[in-house]
Amino acid sequence: MGHDVKECSVYPENLIFGKFFNRIFVKIYFYIDLFLVSRSIFFRNILVRRLSNEIINFDPDLLLVTYDYLYSDQIEKLKSLSQVKIALWSPDSVATVASGRSHFMNAAYDALFFKDPFIVNNLKHTLGLNTFYLPECFNHRTHKFEGVISEKFKVDITTAGNLHSYRVAFFRNLNLDNLKITIWGFDAPSWLNSSKIKHLYMGRPIYNAEKAQVFLGAKIVINNLLISEVEGVNVRTFEAAGIGAFQLVDYRPGIEDLFKIGEEIITFSGMVDLREKINFYLSRPELRKKIADQGKIRALKEHTYEIRLKSMLKHIFE
Repeated sequence: MGHDVKECSVYPENLIFGKFFNRIFVKIYFYIDLFLVSRSIFFRNILVRRLSNEIINFDPDLLLVTYDYLYSDQIEKLKSLSQVKIALWSPDSVATVASGRSHFMNAAYDALFFKDPFIVNNLKHTLGLNTFYLPECFNHRTHKFEGVISEKFKVDITTAGNLHSYRVAFFRNLNLDNLKITIWGFDAPSWLNSSKIKHLYMGRPIYNAEKAQVFLGAKIVINNLLISEVEGVNVRTFEAAGIGAFQLVDYRPGIEDLFKIGEEIITFSGMVDLREKINFYLSRPELRKKIADQGKIRALKEHTYEIRLKSMLKHIFE
């Protein structure tokens, strides 16, 4: 897009993720970090020192924070170094926003961007925060596949997502043993009984071109949204559409401004409705392709990262 961009972090990610990529180790590290940093400004200053040096040396116009990483005193420290504007683009649902800490609510961000209109309206009108609605999107350079789809990916139904409690219960209740179904993502935690859907689990997550191949190989991509997605939708909605896959997604009011329901995307409301639509669309490949093609056109036209970033920069600087 013509901007000078530098990626940086307050965490020593090369050490933590590059040399010791172990889920248990990473969890222990962040629990210790959370304990120390949340209780002491001394540790918060140590953590933000690296980012401070980056700002002094690079002198950016904008610092874009992609999660609620920073504490309010850290934001103040960074803003005292230069005229940099600081914005937060959060990918999370209302469950995380309302979970307790939410440092951004009392930090001097110049702008806040969330994917759910429900979050935006509450923060704007109740707390007076400079909050904007910015849906998620997809990377059209990486979420694509051109070639012959492997036979192992040719199934009736697939989805990509971790086996958390809601997804396990959802697919257990779907109960379509006569169809070939696959689930890709991280496995369920040890305390969660996922035995009834274990045969659907493919053992690992998928990304980028492989995700595109998996989605295109399935007749239907089921996109079951978390109950904490109140009015907005998740990133998988845009990925599936941008890839050109046919998806059935949980209805949310925000979808109506993003896609034409019935023409570019198909929604469902509840398990009975989902089963009926699965039976209807499985036997209509031409209709599935027509809807998927229209959804892809809309996604490429309106829902890429470049389009979202242009909108964000306009809100911040104009």
